[in-house]
Amino acid sequence: LLAFDGFKSADYSQEIRAKDAANTEIVVRYQVESIDNLDNYLEHHAPRLRQQGLDAFAGKVQFKRRILEMQDSFAG
Repeated sequence: LLAFDGFKSADYSQEIRAKDAANTEIVVRYQVESIDNLDNYLEHHAPRLRQQGLDAFAGKVQFKRRILEMQDSFAG
């Protein structure tokens, strides 16, 4: 997805205390420059890419999407 206009970065996280290793949750968080870039991706690319993922991992994967707006950032 980082090849699409406006996608700036991605973070990959994996659950470390899963009760069932076969059902481990993986989260990928993308930062996008603007809502327009996100809307373009959602309209023109997301359905095809989601279907490719479902086809490749038939019955073994579920996708969820949440769209969040950054409010603040903290560093130690």
